[in-house]
Amino acid sequence: MLPYWINSTLAATPGLLWMFVGVGLPWALLLLPRADRRQAALVAALTLATGPALLTAWMFVLGSVPNAALLRTEWILGGSAALALAGWGLVWRVFGGQFSVFRQARPALWLKTLVFDEKLIMALIVVALAIRWLNVAYWPHMAYDEMWVYGYQGRLYTLVGNIPAHIGYYPQFLPLQFSYLQIVSMGGIDDHAARAVLPYLHLGSILAAYVLGARLFNRRTGFYAAAIWAFYPHVGEWSRFGDLEIPLAFLFTLAAAFFLLAWRAPNRRYALLAGFVLGIALWTKPTAGAFVWGVLLLLAADLLRVRLSWRAWLPRFGVAFWTGLACIPLGGVWYVRNVLLGHAPLVLPEGFWLTQAARSGSEFGWLLLAGAALLLYLAPHERQALFGYLRRTIPGVALVLLAVLPSLLFPRRMLLLEYAALAAGAALLWWALRPRLLAAAQREDTQKSGWLLLLALPYFVTWFYSYSYHYRLSFAIVPLLIMPTALVLARWLTPERWLGAGRRGLTLALLALAFWGIVNPLYDRHAGWMWDYAMPTDFLRYESGNWALMRIVFALQEFKRVFGLPLNVAAPGVQRLPFFFPLDVIDIEDVPTRLEDLRGRNHYVYSFEGERMYRGVHPLVNEVAGARALNYVMISSSTLADNDFLYELYYLDLDARYRAPAALTPGCTPDAEVLFGGFALFYGCAVETQTLRPDAPVPITLYWHSIARADADYMIAVHLVDAEGSVREVYDGPVARADDRYYYSTLFWAPAEYVQDRRTLSISNPDTAAGAGYRLVIAMYRLSDGARVPVTIDGAAAGDSYTLEVSFVVER
Repeated sequence: MLPYWINSTLAATPGLLWMFVGVGLPWALLLLPRADRRQAALVAALTLATGPALLTAWMFVLGSVPNAALLRTEWILGGSAALALAGWGLVWRVFGGQFSVFRQARPALWLKTLVFDEKLIMALIVVALAIRWLNVAYWPHMAYDEMWVYGYQGRLYTLVGNIPAHIGYYPQFLPLQFSYLQIVSMGGIDDHAARAVLPYLHLGSILAAYVLGARLFNRRTGFYAAAIWAFYPHVGEWSRFGDLEIPLAFLFTLAAAFFLLAWRAPNRRYALLAGFVLGIALWTKPTAGAFVWGVLLLLAADLLRVRLSWRAWLPRFGVAFWTGLACIPLGGVWYVRNVLLGHAPLVLPEGFWLTQAARSGSEFGWLLLAGAALLLYLAPHERQALFGYLRRTIPGVALVLLAVLPSLLFPRRMLLLEYAALAAGAALLWWALRPRLLAAAQREDTQKSGWLLLLALPYFVTWFYSYSYHYRLSFAIVPLLIMPTALVLARWLTPERWLGAGRRGLTLALLALAFWGIVNPLYDRHAGWMWDYAMPTDFLRYESGNWALMRIVFALQEFKRVFGLPLNVAAPGVQRLPFFFPLDVIDIEDVPTRLEDLRGRNHYVYSFEGERMYRGVHPLVNEVAGARALNYVMISSSTLADNDFLYELYYLDLDARYRAPAALTPGCTPDAEVLFGGFALFYGCAVETQTLRPDAPVPITLYWHSIARADADYMIAVHLVDAEGSVREVYDGPVARADDRYYYSTLFWAPAEYVQDRRTLSISNPDTAAGAGYRLVIAMYRLSDGARVPVTIDGAAAGDSYTLEVSFVVER
């Protein structure tokens, strides 16, 4: 009997086949030029993009119908069946009813043309994909963003049958696929079924890297590009997460392949294909828009190449125009929808994340690798020529290393002088290598590599400057950046080298370089190696990487189970919490500052994530944060922290503020009206014992009754005095301190509120002698200047303090 997670993943297979083969394949064949329809890798890559694009576009139409729940199996399959029938009908008509394209595509014959290293790379990629499929199947949604956005939205649409109007943020290519597989495969929420699409999108990114290298340069370049991308350890690590970066890399790379095919020899068909795929990329994530800036950069460079000759430039302008035009329908629909519904057209990361951008030398890693490979490849073998080569290249290499090594070895941001050294070193290297790179044998490869780098440059600059706090955010352009290295390897490691005496060494080197990228998906930084896992349920898997969050989730689930009530939670900044309660009210956007802002809620969650949302809110304005210490109003359910996050869960009883206390200690309740500062009555106190010892602190609660708003922030002075009136112990401070920053200031006290002032009486002064007759004196003083407020008793002035009737005994 197979584990439940395998069964759920396999249950999604029919839905995947329908999306890719039923819907995607016919339209991919129709979109491609006739000569390309027998290229299996190209057809497969476009199929893996087209099927989800058409299906999610149809689901978007269904989900956007007001006041309807049309995201249901019959509607989804009905519309997609129409798309499939239309596609296959056109294929039948175009191919004369014989589907000759399939008979002419002979993969067995193609495989026979491969040389040893190409076959080895293919085999290793198959092994890597099998491991990644197993890893994706095992884990539920775990990454921060997939729980916050994509997985949550997929769950929500599955349950409600539409795309609610309040949903904004990123577009819907991935979330709607998650919904599709849950709806048609399981009829309800199932992370493993939803995530079953991820290995196929990952395969698409590998095929796209191959297509870009093979069609722009040659087949061997395609193989090496696919290998570097597939065995890149970070890609292996990230392959199991339902995030946008690998799908975006797939679509960005495939769009680049079609665009550069059109650019090489201006071709409208390829330009339209590039625009179509770019539209899918924009339907995935708005950062794909950097592709447009890359196109504009290429246009500017080409205009300079033709020396401002508009007529010579016009064909390539046409390529850019048709690409831009074709990307608009699918690429723009989500952003238009957001504007129509009053949302921002797109949402950029908050400013905090921009401050985390690394901007160090390590971010130039792929370019440095390409430069090193090129220098080694071009180095002559003759001693005399080699000396001259080194003399020309060493100054540039030295400047580049001087620029990047300091921040690479000791992580920090690069300095202005280091940028200057990098630019100077790159210029010197170009000047030194220019004769070789522009020679007839290398000129075309150099030109195409320049196109690739110019196309990637705007994305790279944006990522480097603003988003280099995480490597995954560079994935979209990594296949483009690795292409020069793949080209050098393909030129250098010729088939003859693999057939010669060095074959064994090259094989071992390839296996060694690929090994970690293949096996590292089996390792999780929280749970260890897959064979060490002992997590029979998804809850335990969620918990392995999100321990503190899952304790909060468990407490809320228990509240629902015990009381049978829906949740209404204020959880500012706790972006992953709605994932577990998609149909409950979990407000992560609102930033409540006053307790009345929480009226109607039954829980509040304080967190480090939410604290960022309070940045700029003064502690004396943030009543909610200070009230966390009022454990009769905000009743602490859990305070939990792991290595990354801290959460405090509170059950809310806002009306408790207005209930008069019942259990007061005799002698603690004044017989007269004792009023402090014209705004707070002393109501009484409760103390467990009136015997004080140095080793036994005694809790005491002072009760205040607010009758008006305070005009300033006042502290409470509580002094233990002896029979002669000398102060022996001091217990001053605010009414209730939540943490080092927040307390429940007198500025927050509402008229008619009863405030519980909880303190601890302890004996720490060695001069406090044993004996009876000790009393407590209380007062209020302004924090800003220490001035005490006047006290009145039944309206008559009574100085600036009040002495409680209850007395204490000190024992030593």
